[in-house]
Amino acid sequence: MSENETINGMYAGFTTIANKMISLWKVYSTQDIIRKILRCFPSMWRHMVTVNTQVKDLNTLTLKELIGSLRAHEVILQGDKPMEKEKSLALEASQKTISATEDDVQEQKKYKKFMKKKLRMNLH
Repeated sequence: MSENETINGMYAGFTTIANKMISLWKVYSTQDIIRKILRCFPSMWRHMVTVNTQVKDLNTLTLKELIGSLRAHEVILQGDKPMEKEKSLALEASQKTISATEDDVQEQKKYKKFMKKKLRMNLH
């Protein structure tokens, strides 16, 4: 898991890898998956890994409980971060006017004529 990756992103990637392993006939138990997930966290998550391994019984912990706990902690971490200003994109207005070419005008006339015929046909 990278520093900027979310729990959902990490879990989605891990699930994809686990499913590919199943297609290769390698099946992991829930406890093995939990241990592998806990090993992939960066240092800023190390305390959460310690809490989950020391306090909770990994043999009875479900994957859903682990991901829920990690998501809850992620929300807390995001709340502690200072809000970063997002860069906005400003568009500059132009004074140029684009004139339609003679071909464009003819195409518009053909289109209007076609649509009128189509409308008449649908009304009858």
